[in-house]
Amino acid sequence: MNEIAIRCKSIKKYYGPPENRVEALKGIDLDIFKGQLTLLVGPSGSGKTTLLSIFANILTPDEGQLWLLGKDTSKMSEKEKTNFCKDQLGIVFQSYFLVPSLNLADNVALPLLIDGISQKEAQKRAIEMLKRFHLDQRYLSSPTLLSKGQQQRVAIARAMIKDASIILCDEPTSSLDHTAGMEVMALLRNLAKDFSKAVLVVTHDHRIFECADRVVNIDDGQIIEDETV
Repeated sequence: MNEIAIRCKSIKKYYGPPENRVEALKGIDLDIFKGQLTLLVGPSGSGKTTLLSIFANILTPDEGQLWLLGKDTSKMSEKEKTNFCKDQLGIVFQSYFLVPSLNLADNVALPLLIDGISQKEAQKRAIEMLKRFHLDQRYLSSPTLLSKGQQQRVAIARAMIKDASIILCDEPTSSLDHTAGMEVMALLRNLAKDFSKAVLVVTHDHRIFECADRVVNIDDGQIIEDETV
């Protein structure tokens, strides 16, 4: 059995005032494992992005418990939780959020520079990470010169630069053609399998289901299906 990276019990999330509130998540129980690529799927408004945002420490659950790498987040101070998530979570968004005025190495190095790592050391590590993603020969290039698929690979490299144990991705293939999307998913699968990362991908993209180890279907704030592929 693979090690549990994320565990949530009875997670609920509400939006709106008490007299007219919407229950976005209705008591979610879910384990996400290291060494697996898990897809979280469902229609718009189903609650999947809300759940991902709770895992990413962007939102706080209104009820229930969340453990990240065995740590109960409810027992952490806000500062402890922020620092823990900053080091252990890598987040990949639908939009790449690359800085066009910086070259690839500097974009990937940003999390290290924010942590106070020297420019020289940060760039060295960034180039090593770009090599893993077959982009080291272009480390001085602007991201504006890359294809969308290449830009997404840079965004994944940045998410991995601190060797995060958990990779959370929000629609990483939605703006990519099939070939580029499958290349990105192959990289994510490689991170899960070869580096024992827990990779969770929120997606509407049925083309990539074949890449997953597991598909969790959520609808109306509830898990309706959990299938090993």
